[in-house]
Order: sequence, then C-alpha cells, then structure tokens
Amino acid sequence: MSHSSDASNPTPALRINPGFVLGQLARALTMSAESPDPEIRARSTAKVAHWGKVLEGIFSGALDVGSRTPVVDAPAWATLKVVTGGFATGELLAEGPLSPHEQAWLNELGPSASHSPRAALNAYFLSEEGLALLGEMLATGAYRVDVPEEGAFLVAAWLLRHGAAEQARTMLEELAPFFSRLRFYPVPHTPSTEDGLHVHLQSVAETTKQLQRVRLPLDIERGRESAEVWTPLYDELVQLFLETRTSEGVCRHFPATWSERGSKLLETVARARAKHLLCKWPHHSKSHFSKLCDVLAQAVKEPAALTPGQQRRVQHVLDDIARARGLPGSDRLHALRTAQQRLASRPTHQDLARVLVARLGAYSSGEGLDDLEQVTASVTEVEASRQGVAAGAEFPSSLIRKLVRCANASLEDLIARKVVTSSEVLARVLPQVSAHVAAQGVNDPELRRLYGHIYAAFRRRRSLLLLDLQSQVKLQELPWCRAIDAHRTPDLGQQEVAAQTFERISSLAISAFPAVLIPNKLLQELRALAQAAGLKVPLVEELAADIFMNAFSPKFDEAARRAAAFVQGSLYARYYDIPMEPSLRLDAAHQKPSRRQHVSDFAQRCLARAHAEGHQPRGVSGNGMVIEQAQILTTHNLAVLFDALGLSRTLCPQLPELARRCFESVCQMLLRNAPRYQHRLRNVKNAAYAWRQMVFFLSLLSQSEQEDFGHWAQQHLASQPRRIAEPFAPALTRLLAAIEEQVSPLPGRVFLGWAVGSHWLLGAPRPERGSV
Repeated sequence: MSHSSDASNPTPALRINPGFVLGQLARALTMSAESPDPEIRARSTAKVAHWGKVLEGIFSGALDVGSRTPVVDAPAWATLKVVTGGFATGELLAEGPLSPHEQAWLNELGPSASHSPRAALNAYFLSEEGLALLGEMLATGAYRVDVPEEGAFLVAAWLLRHGAAEQARTMLEELAPFFSRLRFYPVPHTPSTEDGLHVHLQSVAETTKQLQRVRLPLDIERGRESAEVWTPLYDELVQLFLETRTSEGVCRHFPATWSERGSKLLETVARARAKHLLCKWPHHSKSHFSKLCDVLAQAVKEPAALTPGQQRRVQHVLDDIARARGLPGSDRLHALRTAQQRLASRPTHQDLARVLVARLGAYSSGEGLDDLEQVTASVTEVEASRQGVAAGAEFPSSLIRKLVRCANASLEDLIARKVVTSSEVLARVLPQVSAHVAAQGVNDPELRRLYGHIYAAFRRRRSLLLLDLQSQVKLQELPWCRAIDAHRTPDLGQQEVAAQTFERISSLAISAFPAVLIPNKLLQELRALAQAAGLKVPLVEELAADIFMNAFSPKFDEAARRAAAFVQGSLYARYYDIPMEPSLRLDAAHQKPSRRQHVSDFAQRCLARAHAEGHQPRGVSGNGMVIEQAQILTTHNLAVLFDALGLSRTLCPQLPELARRCFESVCQMLLRNAPRYQHRLRNVKNAAYAWRQMVFFLSLLSQSEQEDFGHWAQQHLASQPRRIAEPFAPALTRLLAAIEEQVSPLPGRVFLGWAVGSHWLLGAPRPERGSV
C-alpha cells in the first residue's frame, strides 16, 4: 500500500498494492496445474477465477478496495463474495446463476414477461400466491436462509400479516432496484428443530460429502485386489500345471480338457490385466506368474512343442512356490489363503463410510445431528445385505471423528472432544448461540425464528478489508432487519441471557485457548453479545500491519485506560513498564476530546514506546512494533473482559494452569523448524503474544503463586534444547525480577514479537524481508 498527501488534503489518498493479489493468483494457478489431487485442482481453479476478478476490478477501477462499499452500484447491505485478506471479487452472493430450486419454481410459473428470471421470481413472491407460500414457510419453519437477503421477503410477509403494510412498502421500495439481480426469497427446506442452545461445527450435508470422499489407502486397495483377483488366478494356474506332472516331471501329461480350461484361464487373465492395474507383479514380464502364462499360451496350442528348457522353467517356478507358501492342496497354502481372504473380506473404511452416508440420508441436510449414538451403532443385518458389509461391524474412530463434527452438543463438549480446536473454530460455531440470544427480544415465535436465521446468515459474512478506520457493515443496516427491530420488545430477561452467554463464551475462549489472541471474528460475536446485554465493552481488533496508518479508533484509548486501571501496580505493569499516567486514568476523562485527538494521543504513546525499543518508521515491521505496543497497553482485551465480567473470580482456580500452558506454548512455537526466515519470525511473534497472555494471568495470582511459577518456568526452560534455552533466558530473567518486585530498571529484556531487522532470538542480523 502507498499513500500521498498535500496541504489541501490532510487525509491521505490510499491505494492498495496489487502484489498480494498477484501472489495469491500465482499460488492458485500453480496448484490448479500441479496438484495431484483433482479436488484441490478444482478448488484452485475456482480461486484463479476469483483472484482474477479481484485483479481486474482493481486495475479497471470497478472495485474500490478499502471501502465498505467496494462494488460499484452495490449497497453496503449487499452480501459480497470476499476472498482471503478481505478483498471483494465484485460478485454478490445473492446474485449468480439460478439454483435448482429457483429453476423448478420458474418451470412451474411458466413464461414470464420479465427479461430477468430473478425479477420474475421476486415478482411472484410479492403476489398473493407467493405471499401465501411465504406465510406457510413462516408458520412451519420449512425454509433456510443462506445469505441474509434471502430473509427479506419473509420479513415483508410477516409485516403484511401483522398490519404493518406501510413499513413493508418502505422496505420493499429500498430493495426494488435490485429485484432483477438478487434473490430476496428463502431456500425451501425441511422444518428446523434447532434452538441454538447446542451447536455443530458443520452440517449433515457437509459431513456426508466428506464421508463420500473417503478412499482406501493404495496399499490396502492393492492387497484387496491381490486377494480377490490375482491369487485365485495364480493358484488356478499352478494347479493346471500340477495336473501335467508325472514321475518324469511337469508338462509330460495333458488331460483331455486341459487345453480348453487353459484357454479360458488365459482369457480371464487378459481381462484382469486390462481391468485391474493396482498390483504390478501380474503385469511384470519376468514374474513367475507371467512365465507360467507364457508357457501356458504355447501349451494350449501345441503341448508337444514345449522345449525341455520350458519344462525346466515351469518346474523351477513350482519348486519356488512350494518352498515359499506351499502348492495348491497343501495345509500351508490353505491356511495362508484363508487368512488373506479373512483380511480382504473385512469391511474397509470406505465400505463403512457408505453405510454412514446411507444413514445420514434420513436427517435434515442443513442442520446438525442430535442422535449420534444411533448413527454410530454397529452395522445391522439389513445394511449388511444392502452394502455388502458384515453384520455387527463397528465404525472406526476416524469415521466417528468426522461424524462428531456435525453432532449437536454444547460448546464445552465440542471443545472437550477436540472438535472445536481453536478460537477461530469457536468463532465459526458461535453465531448459532448468539443468534438464539439475539432473537430472544422478539416475542412472536415466527419472527423470532426468522430473525435467528437472518442473524446467523449475517454472521457468516466475511469481513472486508477497510481503510481509514471505517467499520464493518452492521446488522441494523439491512433494511429488513431495521423493520424487525421496530417489533422487538426490550426485555431485561434477554439482556440477562446475553450477559450470561457473553461471560460464558469469553471465559471458555480464554480457558480453552489461553496462548492465542482472541481472533477478530470471535470478537465480532462477543461485541454482538455485549450489545445485546446492554454492556459497553471496548473490545479492540488485531490490526493488519501491512495497511496500518499510525491511527487508532477511540475505543483503543478507552480500552487502554481501563487496562491501565486494572493492571496498576501489578506484575504485568512492572514487566512491561506501564506507568499509571494521568492521561490514562479513568477519572481524568471528564473532558471529551475529539475523535482525532483520541487517536493522536494513543498513537503517539504507542510510537514513543516502540521508538524506545528501536522502532524505525519503515515498512511492515515498523508498523508491527507500534501495533504490538497498542496490544500491550490494552492487554488486547484481557483486562477489559476480566474487569467487566469478573473473570478473575470465575477463572481463579485455572489461572496457574493457564500460565503454564502459555509458557509451554511459547517453547513449542520457538522450537518449530520453519523452512524460511519469515516463518520463524511468525513463530516468534506468536510466541510473544502467548508470553504476554501468560504475564497477564500471572498478574492475577498471589506473590507465592507467582514465585512457584517462576521456579517451575526455570526448570521447564532448562529442559529445553540449548538453541532456545540460552537465547530466551533474558526474557525469563526480567519476569523473575518483576515477580521479586525489584526496582526499575529491571535486568534482562522484554520479550516482544516485532523488530526492525533481525529478531534477537533468531541470531545474527539480517536484512528485513517484509511482513512477519
């Protein structure tokens, strides 16, 4: 990104550097051409198309990247197709080709005067017949909202049925310019029974697709082919030559039907060689199998023409087989073949996955699975006959893990089962809970269910790349959601539920994943819960260093002031040298400075602290150093959450363990072998973030508990390889000095993740190589 400014225009004109887009496009092109996996090639081909549209839009000016309305002629409320990094492709998700259910509706409607199929469908749903169908969907819940726009006409139908025709008309007038492009009607679906109290990571349909992709490992497929196809043919071939054996040797006597049976066997082998290609040995010209086939091909035509050399060759092969595994009819060979058949007949993961796919067909594809135990019960007699799998067969843990991903359960249960494995995954499932909470303020059950669907669809929208401190589009900006808000009833009970959920999710995210920052997507959900609870909590995002312009929004200053009050005099304040300055005191905020003054004060403080650590105003690393100081001063939401929700009390028993887990994560991240210097820098940055979380948790412990942790940390670091134990010792030295409340300046050094030039944990200085 570059910027320019002049005296007449104090606000810099911003421009996004297309290098990132070009890099993503190149990577997708490479994968689409070189990946051995056809599914990866297909996905990469789609990515090529998306990134191509982004690049074309940037160069043509059709995309205003960095704006909250980056697509020309598309309102802020329209759901955009957004790819990695927050880049809009120019596509609208409610636009695009007709889906099968839309085409079916059009076929039923017959010819239309409209030139746009979507306009015809939108017109139908505003007709008397269409509104009746929408009313039936509302009553039964037989619909799905994949993108927020698909809930608009359902809202209109509800308003018309409840005497709010003027409100419906106002909303529809705002949507009318887009009737020819966007679908404002829902997807027909089986009625939903979910209440939002339990969640699932993915739907039954998504799990079904994963099970359908289960394939046998190549060595198992080869083993099955060998046991089912080639070994029976091999044994039959050997048996055929044994019939020619006399006291003088093999190929001396040929029974009456021998040539006819030999010819049929050769034909079978030829068909098998054309069809079954996994096993290589039957196709190899020098294998015993091929040698016997070659002799058999001549013997069935003219047995008397076999030479003594060919007879000796057959005898040699038979002797080798007798020594290796026994000849047909022997006990050794019988036992071997029985064991091989038993292994080959055992149901494979692919066989059992087919059984699960059939079972999941009885459940609603767009929802989660309530009765996991029933679906994972052993194979029944009926299924055995249909699927060719032995009755009573049990499902392996690998397939059950796939099923658990669509099981409805509490968040705590999904974390315990390792289905939710990170804060990012938690953010994916949380809208199912927050949608339930947000809908509690709507008294009418039909409208409450609809609002929950729209809310969950809105939370699935991907965030845009925004510049100049712009905010993401809010739910209330959707015209149909504004219409619903007029029919919401303030409910203290709902606020209490939201507050409890806010505390529960915050506590869960911190205790389950203590060593990582709360990701931006999860922060969005926490903000929504806080708003529903009537709480003003200044939660701050992790900022992107590559587009940072040395400016912070006012909530950063508020978060820093609250954090300063919370950590005053604590281990955290001593370690990071955070004085309780008057400008950050809560009681010094009587005067309300302008937004620009708020931003400038906090930014200048972060710049000054970064400068003390060697900051230089250059590139991404310089930006990262300033952002990291902002995270230190705000504790990146920890102090705000602990203060507002009383988490010091609820998480108190876990704090020593959380601190230890953070320190263990720091060591693990520093030990990772990364092929590139950039990747090692990223590991150091993430380790520094985990270290900061650890210092915060320690700050809430008693002096004796902090000292116990210090002894443990010394022992743990001493057990690590020298390549991290020795360089990292100064960071621990400073922490131990802070625990002992030594007078400033403390010995050792502060562990920070960002640095201009080479990081002190990574050896000799190197030239800066861009973003961490």
